[in-house]
Amino acid sequence: MFRKLFLIMLLLGLVLLPTAFSAQAQDLTETLELEDFGFTMSYPDGWQEFASDDNAFFGVGEDEADFNAPFANVRNQMVYVFPVTIDQLEGLGGDAAERLVSFAESAGFDSIRERDVEELEIANGYPTFVASTTIEDRVGILGEVNSEDQFAFLFIAVARERDAEDLAANFLAMLDSIELGEGGGGSGGGDDFTFDTSDAEPIEYGDTVEGEITEDVTFVVYEFEGSEGDFVTITMIDTSRRDTLDPAVVLLDEDGETLTINDDADSSADLPDTFDSQITEFELPADGTYFIVATRFSGEGDFELTLEEGEGSGGGDDSGSGDLVSISIGDFEMQVEDAEALEYGDTVEGEITEDAPAVLYVFEGQEGDVVTITMIDTSRRDTLDPLLVLADENGDEVTRNDDADSSADLPDTFDSQITEFELPADGVYYVIASRFSGEGDYELTIESN
Repeated sequence: MFRKLFLIMLLLGLVLLPTAFSAQAQDLTETLELEDFGFTMSYPDGWQEFASDDNAFFGVGEDEADFNAPFANVRNQMVYVFPVTIDQLEGLGGDAAERLVSFAESAGFDSIRERDVEELEIANGYPTFVASTTIEDRVGILGEVNSEDQFAFLFIAVARERDAEDLAANFLAMLDSIELGEGGGGSGGGDDFTFDTSDAEPIEYGDTVEGEITEDVTFVVYEFEGSEGDFVTITMIDTSRRDTLDPAVVLLDEDGETLTINDDADSSADLPDTFDSQITEFELPADGTYFIVATRFSGEGDFELTLEEGEGSGGGDDSGSGDLVSISIGDFEMQVEDAEALEYGDTVEGEITEDAPAVLYVFEGQEGDVVTITMIDTSRRDTLDPLLVLADENGDEVTRNDDADSSADLPDTFDSQITEFELPADGVYYVIASRFSGEGDYELTIESN
């Protein structure tokens, strides 16, 4: 907890009080210049710069021995730069906060929330956003700088905890030095993330296929048919004995637009290597054709790719059948028959624990009903950070809230409220009372205007 509070204070210092650091930035005497992307950034004297073999990312750091190390094993200060096109950036999320949350997850860092992402004013005025996080015993700062033109740039700054203030001071100074111009047509972003899907190989749920990534063949494309509401898990692992491939997997819609990307899977995926990739329980937004791109963050070698359909999937033609048996949030499954009935105006009490991290409720609604659902922590321990999810009769999520807007005037800033949500159709709706973190007692209220 101390480390998390320290990092939040560190980020607040970055955004609000950069002069309050006891650490001062080192002299920025060197320049990283990426001509293809119209990008220049100064960095400290004595640091060294590098590029991945495929120019998917670049970086500067104190020690070249850290260049190819996992983020959790970096021994000195490192700053990584990931150029992406504006289209690729938008494929990661609708706004900077959503994108950095996704970026943290795909890079294997501890989860951040959208509210942890702060806008930062830098010297040249480019829209810039940052968030602090951790990965094991390392501290990290994630960032986005957007030229709002041809390219944007994602950043990871990472160091040991003891170097946190030095890292923050140096990274802030480096951001201030950034100058953006017109790019020369470089690809960026993991072998461009722009792929020819015309030769895609067919794959179906349950299939496992094998392939190889080389310097000449930097990606392999697969296609499958999916239905709205399907939850898909796509896993790509390095199977070469050389152990030199760092896989990356990309999911595209039928128009070739990026839906989601993963480089390093979350540790809970329990894959053979920390560099293996997994897009986990991604919900397909529509019926149609989808493309999977098996590619790389760096290196080359053999791989194995598996496509699986989750238990909570929409199920294609079965969607809307009314035969929903269970609803899951994370790894916790709840039986629909055990859902507690609610009516407008009800207030109920419950408890979130490690063994029961969510409670399911059900109510009948009409198209056009405007509902407000509030969940507040009532435990004296003040350790529960509530999370609310609203799902339709098929178990598909329609909206969620972690922390209510300040205008809700709830007892705690961590309390949750789905505010004046208009129901899209007549039918059964499910309310999932859950948590972002912690455990404790809660009170849940449902109202309709």
